[in-house]
Amino acid sequence: MTEQPITIYNHKQHPVTLNALRLTNYARAQIIEAIDSTQQFYYLFFYKGKFITAKTTSTLKRFSFIAKAFSYGHVHHAPHPFIKAFLSANPTMKMINNQQLLRKLSDKYSKHDQAYILTMFESFIKKQQLFDHLKSMFYEDRREGHLLSAYQTIQIMKDFTPNHSFVKSLINDRIFKKYFTMYQDQNEKLFLHDVIESEKIMFNDPEQYFNYYMDHLKAEDRLIELTMIQYHQLKTSPTEAILKSFEKNFPKALSDEDLLKLYDELASYNSFNPLQNRLLKKCIEFGHLNQLSSIVLKHDHDLNAQDAKQLTEIITRQTDHNLAAHPQGLQRLLIKLIEFSPQEADRLLYPFVSNLLGQYNINELHNWLEPFRDLNPDSNVLAKFDRIYTLYNDLDHVQSLGELYFEFKQWDQALDCFSMASELRPDDSKPLKWLSKTYLEKGLKAESEVYQKMYVDLQKQA
Repeated sequence: MTEQPITIYNHKQHPVTLNALRLTNYARAQIIEAIDSTQQFYYLFFYKGKFITAKTTSTLKRFSFIAKAFSYGHVHHAPHPFIKAFLSANPTMKMINNQQLLRKLSDKYSKHDQAYILTMFESFIKKQQLFDHLKSMFYEDRREGHLLSAYQTIQIMKDFTPNHSFVKSLINDRIFKKYFTMYQDQNEKLFLHDVIESEKIMFNDPEQYFNYYMDHLKAEDRLIELTMIQYHQLKTSPTEAILKSFEKNFPKALSDEDLLKLYDELASYNSFNPLQNRLLKKCIEFGHLNQLSSIVLKHDHDLNAQDAKQLTEIITRQTDHNLAAHPQGLQRLLIKLIEFSPQEADRLLYPFVSNLLGQYNINELHNWLEPFRDLNPDSNVLAKFDRIYTLYNDLDHVQSLGELYFEFKQWDQALDCFSMASELRPDDSKPLKWLSKTYLEKGLKAESEVYQKMYVDLQKQA
């Protein structure tokens, strides 16, 4: 899988092309780290999956929000399906300055959300400026009698500047006593009245709050984040229910290949049988033979009779697949299939030998086929290949070698052999006949007709 370039528009509304490096998901916030052609770093900020703005910097402040996001969040390195999903969901992304950012937040988000989002930009906006803005929001709410909203801002400031005297003096202020108890106990009232704080708790303790967290994300239609959290849970504590939900909620913007990549990643973290089986089934369902061979090699899957039957049909009915990308995995896969269905050995071996014959040298393929000799010593396909191997450097039998290449649809190698045979025996019409047949198979009708005429003329002279 290759990552598509990212296009954002800078402050002058000029397009800038970026390459993604990594994505982190961190309690309502998502950040993509990217780089441009001059090696300038960009950070693309999303809140609940929606693009906010992008910032540039060469260094990140220690202990800042973004530093914690990449240290404690769920990080995915490019290229990755989740990066693709966020970019597909946000096709137009424009950078805005700090004043525009404040206006955008004020227009689109509650004060509670605004306060949390602003702390995400600690590495890009002066901390004192951010603190003053949060402080102003707190005073405005308190002045208007919105004590819960005011205390929510204090809680965000506590994470932002935990040692500041202003925060310390207010966190235990008796005017907020009932809210202090609610946050300290992390009881049901907190989950009802402070969605940001409760979501941070759920993110940091998925084992205890997983189902509640999933219901919350689903209710807010945050399906990309939902699948990201489920993906993380499948890495650490997989269950069949989570696996089914993960596939059901899989973002529509992602492809079958994206789903397979995620299953392959997950299967490398644990040996959870339903996950391993789902990976195998999906590869068979989509007919991805090369990926399946790689997976068989990597995870050492066992096939059952039904899997073997499906794979045999996929292999034998396809004529244009590439079977040479993962030769070791293909070898193991083919051995498993022939063990299940010895009677299908030649049907299975033929497309593999034909494909590999065109991309590997004769000695490599001879060694690759060695395990199949014990499995099926009477194989007609192996006998024909062995004949090719024997005649490979034998000029006296170059015509026979060409006919064997023809049987395996190796048209170019067959043409070389027939051309050489014609040069060695100019009075023999047989090579000309086969040259005509081979060019016709290649779709070169004019060349075929030339050799057909030469064949007829030589026949007349005989």
